[in-house]
Amino acid sequence: MGLFSLLRNSRTLYSIIAFILTIGAGLPGLNIPNADMSDITLPDGFEEQLYEDAFENTTDVRIMDSNVMVDYDWGYGVTAPVPPRAAMFYKILEAYRPDVVGVQEASKAWSANFIRNLPGGYRLINPVSTYVNEKMTTLIYNSDTLKLIDSGDFKFNQDVDKRLRRVVWGVFEVKETGKRFGVTNTHFDGLNSPESINKTLAEADEMVAAVNKVIKKYDCPVFSTGDYNTRDNNYEQTLWSETYARIAESLLDTKHNCKNAREGNAKDYPEAIKENIYITLDMPFIDHIFYKGNAEIETYCLLSYTYLGELSDAFPIFVDAKLG
Repeated sequence: MGLFSLLRNSRTLYSIIAFILTIGAGLPGLNIPNADMSDITLPDGFEEQLYEDAFENTTDVRIMDSNVMVDYDWGYGVTAPVPPRAAMFYKILEAYRPDVVGVQEASKAWSANFIRNLPGGYRLINPVSTYVNEKMTTLIYNSDTLKLIDSGDFKFNQDVDKRLRRVVWGVFEVKETGKRFGVTNTHFDGLNSPESINKTLAEADEMVAAVNKVIKKYDCPVFSTGDYNTRDNNYEQTLWSETYARIAESLLDTKHNCKNAREGNAKDYPEAIKENIYITLDMPFIDHIFYKGNAEIETYCLLSYTYLGELSDAFPIFVDAKLG
């Protein structure tokens, strides 16, 4: 890992950034959002339910995906402050201990909160540029279990919102075993018209090319998390599934290539989850974890629990995998 990559992800730099964000709200021009969590309390019974449902990973790595949803109105009449939801998200990290998390829709309020408040061991890849440039598609990793070998990010070539429509990637080494693996994370355009499918297909090609580049350089399996805005063509064959089909030509969907699949209790209480329609395993999600290379998927899990309904408009998913 080069000097600049080391500096981007060092613990010392994290301390410096956290200090700057702590005092920055009072400095002209910085416009640091409020990341104070001191007065946030979790809903009654939240932790008890969470830890009752959580289970340990018995494989090499646990890879999670979570669209955390922006905190401001994107034209849908919905605003959702970060701190109460961040408190839930951090408890999920503590309960399930994922090694890497692909995050989408992480606004500046989210990234500032990540830098200051992520639970022990968790780090944001490229924290400076992620915050300053509002890169809303990012990666979080557990520095207690992993060594960061290399990382980077790029925006798609198409005329898109560069904050979201991008790929961020990291290559990691499991400290306990020395095994290496890569993770990419992305957030594709939505389908606003029949012509927009060409844009998402091009994004798919760029993302797959990034996966292949990591595999070629590091000879390791790669997991690809993301909000792909494309539905599983195992359940439907429409315009919404064409980009999924393009990706599936090169990568495997962990959901359909695992030994065990799990889901939460939201399927039994659909009225309690009004905004999140992806609550059971047999639904055509738009959030996916693909993979390529020498790995075996032990468990795929959809965290569709009613007590997580206020976290976002998308439930987190994760996989437990053995590395070859």
